[in-house]
Amino acid sequence: MQKNKTKYDQIIKNIDKVTFDSLLDIMIPESTDGKMPSAKEVGFKKYLIETNPSFLKEIGSKLKTLNKLSKDIYKLNFVDLPKQNKEKIFQKLLKFEGIFMKQFSHQFMDCYYTNDRVLEGLGLEVKPPFPDGNIVESGDFKLLEPVIQRGKFMR
Repeated sequence: MQKNKTKYDQIIKNIDKVTFDSLLDIMIPESTDGKMPSAKEVGFKKYLIETNPSFLKEIGSKLKTLNKLSKDIYKLNFVDLPKQNKEKIFQKLLKFEGIFMKQFSHQFMDCYYTNDRVLEGLGLEVKPPFPDGNIVESGDFKLLEPVIQRGKFMR
Protein backbone atom coordinates (compact mmCIF):
# COMPACT_ATOMS: atom_id res chain seq x y z
CA MET A 1 0.00 0.00 0.00
CA GLN A 2 2.82 2.41 0.83
CA LYS A 3 4.33 1.83 -2.62
CA ASN A 4 1.06 2.95 -4.32
CA LYS A 5 0.77 5.99 -2.08
CA THR A 6 4.28 7.09 -3.07
CA LYS A 7 3.48 6.57 -6.75
CA TYR A 8 0.35 8.74 -6.55
CA ASP A 9 2.07 11.36 -4.39
CA GLN A 10 4.53 11.75 -7.27
CA ILE A 11 1.70 12.09 -9.82
CA ILE A 12 -0.03 14.72 -7.67
CA LYS A 13 3.26 16.55 -7.28
CA ASN A 14 3.46 16.76 -11.08
CA ILE A 15 -0.02 18.31 -11.33
CA ASP A 16 0.07 22.09 -11.43
CA LYS A 17 -2.16 22.78 -8.42
CA VAL A 18 -2.75 26.44 -9.28
CA THR A 19 -3.85 25.62 -12.85
CA PHE A 20 -5.97 22.73 -11.58
CA ASP A 21 -7.73 24.95 -9.02
CA SER A 22 -8.19 27.69 -11.61
CA LEU A 23 -9.84 25.20 -13.99
CA LEU A 24 -12.14 23.95 -11.23
CA ASP A 25 -13.13 27.55 -10.39
CA ILE A 26 -14.18 28.06 -14.00
CA MET A 27 -16.26 24.89 -13.91
CA ILE A 28 -18.16 25.78 -10.71
CA PRO A 29 -17.39 29.08 -8.97
CA GLU A 30 -18.46 29.70 -5.39
CA SER A 31 -22.05 30.96 -5.13
CA THR A 32 -22.46 34.67 -4.39
CA ASP A 33 -24.22 33.89 -1.10
CA GLY A 34 -21.44 31.50 -0.06
CA LYS A 35 -23.79 28.54 0.45
CA MET A 36 -22.36 26.52 -2.43
CA PRO A 37 -18.59 25.95 -2.48
CA SER A 38 -16.50 26.35 -5.59
CA ALA A 39 -15.30 23.24 -7.34
CA LYS A 40 -11.81 23.59 -5.90
CA GLU A 41 -13.13 23.40 -2.32
CA VAL A 42 -14.52 19.85 -2.40
CA GLY A 43 -11.32 17.79 -2.31
CA PHE A 44 -11.40 16.48 -5.88
CA LYS A 45 -7.78 15.28 -5.89
CA LYS A 46 -8.31 13.29 -2.70
CA TYR A 47 -11.48 11.84 -4.20
CA LEU A 48 -9.56 10.75 -7.31
CA ILE A 49 -6.80 9.16 -5.23
CA GLU A 50 -9.44 7.08 -3.47
CA THR A 51 -11.59 6.21 -6.50
CA ASN A 52 -9.57 6.52 -9.73
CA PRO A 53 -5.90 7.40 -9.08
CA SER A 54 -4.75 6.51 -12.60
CA PHE A 55 -6.88 9.39 -13.94
CA LEU A 56 -4.59 11.90 -12.17
CA LYS A 57 -1.80 11.29 -14.68
CA GLU A 58 -4.12 12.14 -17.57
CA ILE A 59 -5.29 15.27 -15.77
CA GLY A 60 -1.67 16.43 -15.46
CA SER A 61 -1.25 15.98 -19.21
CA LYS A 62 -4.44 17.91 -20.03
CA LEU A 63 -3.45 20.77 -17.73
CA LYS A 64 -0.33 21.16 -19.87
CA THR A 65 -2.56 21.25 -22.95
CA LEU A 66 -4.69 23.90 -21.26
CA ASN A 67 -1.64 26.06 -20.58
CA LYS A 68 -0.37 25.55 -24.13
CA LEU A 69 -3.71 26.71 -25.56
CA SER A 70 -3.61 29.72 -23.28
CA LYS A 71 -0.06 30.67 -24.28
CA ASP A 72 -0.77 30.14 -28.00
CA ILE A 73 -3.81 32.39 -27.95
CA TYR A 74 -3.15 34.96 -25.19
CA LYS A 75 0.61 34.60 -24.57
CA LEU A 76 -0.14 34.01 -20.86
CA ASN A 77 -0.50 31.01 -18.57
CA PHE A 78 -4.07 29.95 -17.89
CA VAL A 79 -3.99 31.18 -14.28
CA ASP A 80 -2.90 34.66 -15.37
CA LEU A 81 -5.87 35.20 -17.69
CA PRO A 82 -8.98 37.21 -16.83
CA LYS A 83 -12.04 35.10 -16.11
CA GLN A 84 -13.68 35.65 -19.51
CA ASN A 85 -10.55 34.50 -21.34
CA LYS A 86 -10.25 31.47 -19.05
CA GLU A 87 -13.78 30.55 -20.02
CA LYS A 88 -12.88 30.80 -23.72
CA ILE A 89 -9.85 28.55 -23.23
CA PHE A 90 -12.01 26.14 -21.25
CA GLN A 91 -14.50 26.01 -24.16
CA LYS A 92 -11.63 25.22 -26.55
CA LEU A 93 -10.45 22.43 -24.24
CA LEU A 94 -13.98 21.03 -24.27
CA LYS A 95 -13.90 21.06 -28.07
CA PHE A 96 -10.41 19.56 -28.51
CA GLU A 97 -10.51 17.14 -25.57
CA GLY A 98 -14.21 16.27 -25.50
CA ILE A 99 -13.86 12.64 -24.45
CA PHE A 100 -11.44 13.49 -21.66
CA MET A 101 -13.58 16.41 -20.47
CA LYS A 102 -16.65 14.18 -20.39
CA GLN A 103 -14.80 11.67 -18.19
CA PHE A 104 -13.40 14.50 -16.08
CA SER A 105 -16.87 16.02 -15.62
CA HIS A 106 -18.43 12.70 -14.60
CA GLN A 107 -15.69 12.09 -12.05
CA PHE A 108 -15.97 15.63 -10.76
CA MET A 109 -19.76 15.65 -10.47
CA ASP A 110 -19.64 12.41 -8.48
CA CYS A 111 -17.27 14.14 -6.07
CA TYR A 112 -19.03 17.51 -5.97
CA TYR A 113 -22.55 16.28 -5.36
CA THR A 114 -21.53 13.95 -2.55
CA ASN A 115 -19.71 16.70 -0.64
CA ASP A 116 -21.35 17.64 2.67
CA ARG A 117 -21.19 21.42 2.03
CA VAL A 118 -22.82 20.99 -1.37
CA LEU A 119 -25.59 18.82 0.06
CA GLU A 120 -26.24 21.38 2.81
CA GLY A 121 -26.18 24.20 0.23
CA LEU A 122 -28.85 22.33 -1.73
CA GLY A 123 -30.97 22.09 1.42
CA LEU A 124 -30.45 18.36 1.85
CA GLU A 125 -29.61 16.61 5.08
CA VAL A 126 -26.13 15.15 5.36
CA LYS A 127 -27.15 11.66 6.40
CA PRO A 128 -28.28 8.47 4.74
CA PRO A 129 -31.71 8.91 3.14
CA PHE A 130 -33.35 6.25 5.33
CA PRO A 131 -31.26 5.96 8.53
CA ASP A 132 -34.13 4.35 10.41
CA GLY A 133 -35.13 2.05 7.56
CA ASN A 134 -38.35 2.04 5.59
CA ILE A 135 -41.81 1.25 6.85
CA VAL A 136 -43.25 -1.58 4.81
CA GLU A 137 -46.99 -1.76 4.82
CA SER A 138 -48.44 -5.19 5.45
CA GLY A 139 -50.22 -6.58 2.49
CA ASP A 140 -52.71 -9.25 1.64
CA PHE A 141 -50.71 -12.46 1.27
CA LYS A 142 -53.71 -14.13 -0.38
CA LEU A 143 -52.62 -12.32 -3.56
CA LEU A 144 -49.58 -14.63 -3.66
CA GLU A 145 -51.67 -17.81 -3.57
CA PRO A 146 -51.54 -18.45 -7.37
CA VAL A 147 -47.74 -18.24 -7.27
CA ILE A 148 -47.53 -20.60 -4.32
CA GLN A 149 -49.85 -23.10 -6.02
CA ARG A 150 -47.60 -23.28 -9.11
CA GLY A 151 -44.91 -24.87 -7.03
CA LYS A 152 -41.19 -24.14 -7.22
CA PHE A 153 -41.12 -23.86 -11.01
CA MET A 154 -39.76 -20.44 -12.13
CA ARG A 155 -39.74 -18.95 -8.64
